[in-house]
Amino acid sequence: MKKIIFVLSIAVFVLLACKDETPPRFYYYGDASANKNGVEWEAKPFATRNKDGKIVLKFDVHSKEGFLRQEIRAGFIDFDVRRYTQLVDGMQDSLFTVSYIVLGSDGDVLIDHFYYEPDQENFFSIEKIDTKKKTVKGSFRLKFNNKKGEIISFTNGTFDTKITMDLLE
Repeated sequence: MKKIIFVLSIAVFVLLACKDETPPRFYYYGDASANKNGVEWEAKPFATRNKDGKIVLKFDVHSKEGFLRQEIRAGFIDFDVRRYTQLVDGMQDSLFTVSYIVLGSDGDVLIDHFYYEPDQENFFSIEKIDTKKKTVKGSFRLKFNNKKGEIISFTNGTFDTKITMDLLE
């Protein structure tokens, strides 16, 4: 009887070990925070490098249930230390772009899109890059508005993350 239980235990272990697990396309790493209209705001950062060597950063906020609720996206960033002050709304090829969206339901319903509002005080800065470890650290100040006239300001923003998906490899 002990042999049967032992064999069944091994069989269950083998079946569980053989489970087809597809690795996630990306994963979050590090920290991102800011003051959003004067209130402390924290997000999960994710960084990728596209085939042209440009970085795309996402700062995501999830509900307690794990659904995506907010996203700041900064795209087409050069892989070097640099302070950007000329920013463009959206995701346009080869230009540094930023966007902010609010999502609902289970993270797949767009509730609101806030457009980048050019302002002399806005910036997005890459302050430190470690090319061997693929880490990226920086700061930002961004202002957005929507069609209803609501303004969202992110001040004292900082991030420290790692490129977890590199299309150059």
